[in-house]
Amino acid sequence: MPYLDNATRVKPDADLIKEMASLYQDSYASALSPYLLGQQNVSLANEAFEQIKSLLGANSKDRLIYSSSRPQAINAVIWSTFFEITKEYGKNHYLSTQIEEAPQLFSLTKLEEMGCVSNLLSVDSKGTLTKETLTEGLTPRTALLTLSLVNGLTGTIQPLEEISELCKERGVLLHLDLTHALGKVEIDLKNSGVDFATFSGETIGALPSSCCLYVREGLPFNAPTFGAEPSSLGVVDAAQLNLLAKALKRALEESSQLQLEGTRLRSAFEEMITDGEVLFKAARNSTTSVIAFPGVTSEALLFALTQEGVMASIGGGLFQQIGHLLEATHHEPSISNCAVSFSLSKHTTDEEIEEAATIVNNCVSRLKPLSQECQC
Repeated sequence: MPYLDNATRVKPDADLIKEMASLYQDSYASALSPYLLGQQNVSLANEAFEQIKSLLGANSKDRLIYSSSRPQAINAVIWSTFFEITKEYGKNHYLSTQIEEAPQLFSLTKLEEMGCVSNLLSVDSKGTLTKETLTEGLTPRTALLTLSLVNGLTGTIQPLEEISELCKERGVLLHLDLTHALGKVEIDLKNSGVDFATFSGETIGALPSSCCLYVREGLPFNAPTFGAEPSSLGVVDAAQLNLLAKALKRALEESSQLQLEGTRLRSAFEEMITDGEVLFKAARNSTTSVIAFPGVTSEALLFALTQEGVMASIGGGLFQQIGHLLEATHHEPSISNCAVSFSLSKHTTDEEIEEAATIVNNCVSRLKPLSQECQC
């Protein structure tokens, strides 16, 4: 069965899962315990923290904090900014974009109940935030801009250099979620201009319950009851953190190959589709393809694909519905209501691509005559 929903979760490598299971067997004691069995987890976690910081190009004195979920980490960034910046200096304006995921959107809505103001900036037809739009959106009271470097459903990549330079110039903190960029886009936190970064492991073969939050050196951080740093590891799952570090290392080592092979397989898949329109060609990663099938609703096609064994996505969960994303990127309803996202990984094969394309074409041909009265 072709699995083309790798933006939601990638199949873990068997050897890394086996190693994590072994760690659970051998290092199961609490890191808060004074005896050797517990203190082994302290050393294991500290080594994983340092490895992750090195892999992402962070400074040695930057902070890296473990979390059990990405929504928790993103919420921590936003609420820390509220406590440290809004309450201290009165800067109560928060920015994101119209294509962000649920954690950012829900947190900003909650902030408005606390007297803050939030705005969702528009993006262009490529799904990117332009310098002009960001300039217009910033005010002297803007505290934080929070956004994803790469959108999971569309694969679009934000122009980080322009965004970070403008935020620095205007004294605005910048948070990036890197989850869908790991192994697909080069990341160098030290030179990125980023103040906060979050990422979880489900897109690189680790677990979604293994997540890290990066805080730039010298930046105040205050999020009560959140996570634990290396000096206080009671809630850190050392085995999961170790898996995250090893999966990240492998993803970065295989990044060039993934970009080459992902582009080849995606191109082959898109060429095999006989009755669809490929979107977001200009600024996307190498593994994501959004294709619109005018005349066939997204929900109907996804259901038909699922019945035939092809796994793809139209959003939901932490993602917005893909129709909303396409409306935000200025697509007509005839396109936005009829699109499906397909995402590849290093595990995707030529055989899967060929089988998936055949099934997609057959489903579209079967559904289109049934949808003549559909206004899409």
